[in-house]
Amino acid sequence: MDNYSLIKKEKKVTQKSWKHLWIHLILTIGALLMMLPVFWMISTSLKAPTEVFSTEFQLLPKQPMWSNYVEGWKQSGFGIFFWNTLIIAIGAVLFSVIFNSMAGFALAKYKFPGRDGIFLFILAALMVPIQVKTVPLYLLTSRLKWINTYHGAILPTISQAFGVFLMRQYCITIPDELLEAARIDGCSDFRTFWQIVFPLCKPAMAVNIIFQFMWRWNDLMWPLIVLRTRDMYTIQQGLAFFRSDPSVAGGPIMAMSFVSIIPIVILFLFLQEYFVQGIAMTGLKS
Repeated sequence: MDNYSLIKKEKKVTQKSWKHLWIHLILTIGALLMMLPVFWMISTSLKAPTEVFSTEFQLLPKQPMWSNYVEGWKQSGFGIFFWNTLIIAIGAVLFSVIFNSMAGFALAKYKFPGRDGIFLFILAALMVPIQVKTVPLYLLTSRLKWINTYHGAILPTISQAFGVFLMRQYCITIPDELLEAARIDGCSDFRTFWQIVFPLCKPAMAVNIIFQFMWRWNDLMWPLIVLRTRDMYTIQQGLAFFRSDPSVAGGPIMAMSFVSIIPIVILFLFLQEYFVQGIAMTGLKS
């Protein structure tokens, strides 16, 4: 190899290195900008009332007030709200993962009349705002006498069009030979799904779990409609009424707002490997 080729090769390597450096720099700046509101929330949660409403810009508290977390937890009854939200979110996630994966598997691997029409109907449901479905869901929940109950907050929203679409797209990537081998061995349809398909869908289920848990955990509108008494309030309801109380300082409110995002962060950290894999692989086939 002559000197010209070596110089040209080194130049390409240098250009590639600089390109990667710029990409990492841009991503780092973007991540810092997205983390800025969270950092501001944590900083505000440790400030005294005079610092929270001060007109002067102050990034860090002069003297951190960790008592804001204790005060916010006790004064608002946050423990009850946290427990209610945990029950509703976990219940909704369990039902959603099971039903969405079964529906997605059926739409991906079974041929029956109207299958494509049903799938198009599910895709159309993705474009319907949740506000449009609120009145019919409320009337159904009221007639079933589920108002102010856990199952009234969980069951009407367990099946999501996005979850069915996600699981269907992932199930398409599963080889048909595996299902044929299971049928030859005498497995029933449900056993094939439960012992073969379900374990292979972990990446897509991780995506489904994270999104469903986040939506249920942060949901305000539906719990506000069906949950009436304070002992049934969720975190978002509690924070909404907490903010409307003039006797409550800004520090405890921000402290409880920060506490409310911790479970979602923990769940994502546990499932992030499957989450990235599920996003990468979903939709490779159609």
